[in-house]
Amino acid sequence: MRNISIDGVRGLLAQETADVWLVLLTISHPDLSDDIRVVNNNVNVSYSGDTYVAFPFKIELPSESEEKASDVTLEIDAVDRTIVQTIRELTTKPTASIRVVRIPAGSSIPVSEVFLENFELSNVSYQALRLQARLGYEENFLAQDATKDTFSKDLFPGAF
Repeated sequence: MRNISIDGVRGLLAQETADVWLVLLTISHPDLSDDIRVVNNNVNVSYSGDTYVAFPFKIELPSESEEKASDVTLEIDAVDRTIVQTIRELTTKPTASIRVVRIPAGSSIPVSEVFLENFELSNVSYQALRLQARLGYEENFLAQDATKDTFSKDLFPGAF
């Protein structure tokens, strides 16, 4: 379950709000001299000492499910070919994090509401005016054993 502040919930449920909601996307890779940081806004946004460059992109956040870790669908406009070229040159998969922030009415300081991290950028495809990718987890960590040992007669004879 995602924890959103009470002020965030009020803003989401209100008929009208002056709060601004933005998605900050960070793409990281050891071969990059600096992370790629973009915000789906028409002006740059500063958050936690980093500048997120205004850049058009669409993102579909995962649904909440206890059964499966959902993937995120990402679509970045490729009018400026810099991001496409940078991702194309990487030899291994970059990682990405998504932070949903709320800028309260009358403030210019973003408040973090949702933070999703350690996604792998995969299934990248390029078209004339956009890059499409899947953000997900390579490993299905929800299907892994919780411990390395299992309760068996050999390991725990007193239990049987």
